[in-house]
Amino acid sequence: MAGQLRILEGATFCICDEVGDLHHQGEGLFSEDTRFLSRFKLTINGHRPLLLSSDKIEYFSAAFFMRNPLSGGLAQDVLSIRRERFVGEGMQDSFDVQNQGMEPVTFDFELEVGTDFADIFAVKDYDFALGDPLRAKPLPEQRPNEYDEERNQFLISDNGDLPLKTQVIFSQRGEVNGSTVNFHLELQPRERWNLDVEVIPLPDGELVAPRFAQRRFGEEVGRVRDSLAAWQLRVPQLRTSWDALGHSFGQSVSDLASLRMQSDHSGIGKLPGAGVPWFMTVFGRDTIITCLQTLLFGPELARTALEVLAELQAKEDDPTIDAEPGKIVHEVRHGKAARSWFERYYGTVDATPLYLVLLSEVWRWTDDAALVRDLKEPAMLALDWIDKYGDRDGDGFVEYQRRTGRRRSCGSASTMRSGSRNAAGTTRLRSTPRSARSTRSVRTSATSCGAASSRRTAPTRSSTS
Repeated sequence: MAGQLRILEGATFCICDEVGDLHHQGEGLFSEDTRFLSRFKLTINGHRPLLLSSDKIEYFSAAFFMRNPLSGGLAQDVLSIRRERFVGEGMQDSFDVQNQGMEPVTFDFELEVGTDFADIFAVKDYDFALGDPLRAKPLPEQRPNEYDEERNQFLISDNGDLPLKTQVIFSQRGEVNGSTVNFHLELQPRERWNLDVEVIPLPDGELVAPRFAQRRFGEEVGRVRDSLAAWQLRVPQLRTSWDALGHSFGQSVSDLASLRMQSDHSGIGKLPGAGVPWFMTVFGRDTIITCLQTLLFGPELARTALEVLAELQAKEDDPTIDAEPGKIVHEVRHGKAARSWFERYYGTVDATPLYLVLLSEVWRWTDDAALVRDLKEPAMLALDWIDKYGDRDGDGFVEYQRRTGRRRSCGSASTMRSGSRNAAGTTRLRSTPRSARSTRSVRTSATSCGAASSRRTAPTRSSTS
């Protein structure tokens, strides 16, 4: 959709229009693969404000500059409206409204708030690029808002079997009518009025006291900015007289930082998600290829990815999720998306060989023998998967065929496959015969979400011993 802005921190992200509003279908505030806010609309005297300009400040913040519509007797450009948004573990909007005229003005400043707690796949179906809006299933109904007058907040609860809630806290009191809050304002010449709105996703249903919410958001802003500054200092620095190149490099560093996603499975470091907005989660193949392509920036992302993917490595044979012992995970989902599809899905042919490729490359770049020793067991399990499950007919090709009866097009798992395909629909990757594994390398060709095919050399059995 033209005019959309995407703001994120980790796996929490917001998709909004050019004035910061959310309109239910393909927009919203998402966390844990669930939409916690689907409607957030600003009106002045019942009409949308007029856009002057808007853009992201950093990947986790944006600013929107607006003027009043010609409604309710307001003169042209008498009001300036600044809206700033920050996304961390939740979302904060700060509104600043100023009377730019020489006469007092009276008007209604109204916010409509709502959510449907749709899972991320249901919303993605309304994305024209990756979904099918014309045939998409209807989205869930908006849940009713409960207003807590004492704490001046909306509390919206899901009606499913998960304790999902959304908490919306206002810094000023207005007139509440259902899902809307109306602030009837009178501003003297040059007078300003401010409002802060905190939107807090609550996957576990535990409320945050309003008196702590503002402090928590302030700490979040500092933490996120410090994290970005530390990342920018750790990566290589570029000095050039070509301004366009310097800007491009700096933007690339910031964009890569925006893909860093705190892992649920490991308390150490961060690893890159597969992409904004619908794939901000662990994707084995995409995560590994991103780490391979960014080793120039240091091994932090790659080391974390190797450790996290080792924790997620399949331990049992489970055809319902296409898992086999030693196989590297394809995709991880949370919340409602995990209920509607899979919490973990292993339907990938190339993530396991690519895991060995990444381990080898990190060792080549860093000479970190301790890391290889620590990851020897998952590496050996990955090699065993290639022998026992990957090359089923012993012809030197790694084969894969989906076993689960459930299927959802995620843009990578079911629509993108690497290698050649035989008449039965089995994907095949070229692998070195078992007899040569001790002295020769496993080689694979992999494609990730339209990226160019890459060829790397994985560690041999002797190098992981």
